[in-house]
Amino acid sequence: MSDRLLDWAMQLVAAEESSRQIAQNIKVEVEPAKATHTSTRIVDRRNVVLRGEEVVVRERGCGAIQEFMVKAESTNFHIFIGKDDEIAVYGSYSTYAEISQDVEGIDAFADRDTEGELTGAYVFKVSDIEFAKGLTIKIRTTEPVKFRAIFCKYKISKPGNGSSHG
Repeated sequence: MSDRLLDWAMQLVAAEESSRQIAQNIKVEVEPAKATHTSTRIVDRRNVVLRGEEVVVRERGCGAIQEFMVKAESTNFHIFIGKDDEIAVYGSYSTYAEISQDVEGIDAFADRDTEGELTGAYVFKVSDIEFAKGLTIKIRTTEPVKFRAIFCKYKISKPGNGSSHG
């Protein structure tokens, strides 16, 4: 029995020595993480007449819409916001006007001046939409519509030199 125990102990020592030699030959290569460049971007267009489909933003990268707002002189427009290959917002002004009081982060309403009088403009706003791979925002109309304002503020991160501006 003691010969067996001694044999087992010697195999254990040999295995340990073998594993040390193998460990010395293993090289661990760690690739440094790619630096990202984050910036805040703003689209600010005023008094634009649109007919058909207009791309407002098309980006690859990750980030977040802080605020997207349009102010139009007609309710005849649709908004499309796609993120990460899925639809986040798609519908007409009227569709969202019906539910905006009940939904956080989406507003659609008739604009009023400081005295509470209607201004003849219709506002659609969304905020706080995050995306990981990409973002597309489009406006579609079936007739010419004057937009008093098309505004979008968003953050975007892309691989870069690691410096951060914005």
